Amino acid sequence: MCPHRPFDSPKWVGVEEAFEVLAADVERRYRRQDGRLTIAYLPPEGAIPLRNLEESKGKPVVAVAIRLPGWTGGPGYFLGDRETFVIARQDDSLPAPQTWRPMVLRGRWLSDEWGTGWLQVEKTEVMVNY
Repeated sequence: MCPHRPFDSPKWVGVEEAFEVLAADVERRYRRQDGRLTIAYLPPEGAIPLRNLEESKGKPVVAVAIRLPGWTGGPGYFLGDRETFVIARQDDSLPAPQTWRPMVLRGRWLSDEWGTGWLQVEKTEVMVNY
């Protein structure tokens, strides 16, 4: 996998390696000539892949994903992490995240009586602004 093109590889890598690749890409793109970074962000400890959200069953979670374009057919929006996608919902008082932006999301995995699950987002932090 080329560290300068993190999303070109067809194989999925572990979360830690993905974060390292993203950090290397941010370093390459945003290092100024004077040596200072214009952007630097590492995901928080304990961030989990989207595929593991259901196991948290209402406990607070931190995940790293991007907002995918498209309509869910109901409330919320799609999140993806190259391995899977989930529906996310949030309070209307929070600004809707832009598509294709890497984000750290804090919230809880909830489900209804029919087994439909979603990430109830309490806070988002954009990792990289393009």
